[in-house]
Amino acid sequence: MIKRAVVTLGLVGALGCAMSAPAQAAASQATKATAATAQAQEAGQVWQFQGTITNFKDDYLVLATADGEVRFNLTRGADYCGKMMMGVGAVVDAYVENGEWVAQKIVTT
Repeated sequence: MIKRAVVTLGLVGALGCAMSAPAQAAASQATKATAATAQAQEAGQVWQFQGTITNFKDDYLVLATADGEVRFNLTRGADYCGKMMMGVGAVVDAYVENGEWVAQKIVTT
């Protein structure tokens, strides 16, 4: 519960961080990691993806990045801020679990 409160309070700050140069470099590296390479990522490591939502259901989200589409599992209770709909820009923080990307935080722009 405390984690969700801290994340909720930090969403505005996270959006500001996403606009900074160092975060852009990290996001650029993350977009190169596709769903096919999710198995090769280290457990517990969080990646940041930037792109446009192309598909959205209760249990998954598909984000079109500069390097292709990435599918995220939403069944683990991802926190989100903004309108969750197709065609909207988004920043997604995710980690790998059982060979798939699991969204941890989603901020739409």
